Amino acid sequence: MINPNLPPNHPRNRRSRELTQGVYKPSLVTMRQARLALLDAGLYDQIGTLLDAMPEPQRSAAKIEWEFATEVNKAWPLLVTLTAALGLNQTQVDNLFIEASKL
Repeated sequence: MINPNLPPNHPRNRRSRELTQGVYKPSLVTMRQARLALLDAGLYDQIGTLLDAMPEPQRSAAKIEWEFATEVNKAWPLLVTLTAALGLNQTQVDNLFIEASKL
């Protein structure tokens, strides 16, 4: 149910709208869910390689974000960078988030 006390773009309202429309494309998952989905997709090991390949100081910042973030949002700049480096399109990212949300 859409909560009128929250902004229309709030994740809870977006999810409610998607559920009522029969399509659920989560935009937020926990880091645990994201890592397990990447592992299942055979992409997890590549993340470390991509992080290590970044120049400093971006590498250190990215490693801190990757290690200590508790959630992953599709709009997260690090995620956008990593998915582009992996060659993933928006449908593939959506599918990873869908699978992650099930874990």
